[in-house]
Amino acid sequence: MEALPAGSVLYFSGHEMMYLGSENGKYYVVSAVGTVMQPENPSVRQRIRSMVINTLEIKRANGNTWLDNLTVALVPYWQAESSDLPPYTWYHDGVAFCLKNKLMQGDENKFFNPDYKITWAEFLQILWNMEGKPGMEEGSENNQSNWYDDALEWALETKLVYEEDKGFLPDTAITREEVASVLYLYAKYKGLDTNNVEDATIALFDDASEISEYAVSAIEFATRMGIISGKAQNTINPKDNTTRAEIAVILERFSKITQQ
Repeated sequence: MEALPAGSVLYFSGHEMMYLGSENGKYYVVSAVGTVMQPENPSVRQRIRSMVINTLEIKRANGNTWLDNLTVALVPYWQAESSDLPPYTWYHDGVAFCLKNKLMQGDENKFFNPDYKITWAEFLQILWNMEGKPGMEEGSENNQSNWYDDALEWALETKLVYEEDKGFLPDTAITREEVASVLYLYAKYKGLDTNNVEDATIALFDDASEISEYAVSAIEFATRMGIISGKAQNTINPKDNTTRAEIAVILERFSKITQQ
């Protein structure tokens, strides 16, 4: 926190605030607040509905402090020579997008684990989250046998996967060409034009011959639209497992395409 410049936008689920700086070891923010838990009696909610300056020590109804619940920090321009913030990493914007929109989340220790592989079940769950969890009533819980069953059922109904694939191993890592193929079908489901693939962008990749036949049109669409790019200058690496960082960036790019 000490490295964040004043003016940074901080976020946790349902709330945004501006960081003002620190004083005596406490971090101050300003934000529009509807209700807070009373500091002297954390079990009592107090209605405010005003702009409030407070420290991140204030607690939420779940008992965690605002500081504990922070998920995203958006940092404004700063002079590099006057900051000890870590350098910008290629996946930062994608991770911030996925966290803010509740598409992906960290583990129990609040680590995002960008280099961890994504499984089939996790990817379908993320797309289901992106679609707004269709079929689940607001406030209800997943009562299915497996945590991914609702997402799988939706994917079957929308033909992102097929009945013969229903017995897939949920922990099987999903490859880059498989991700492209599912997104290709999802794009069709969203009404996007997936037919114009005349640019033949995959011909630019030295390993284009490694792309499975079923995935050629999907990778052509994904690379032409800028959703998926090569891992190196001249390779697409279709059979590589897909990481959480790659998925985060891919989904941010896909979201921009659907909003055009």
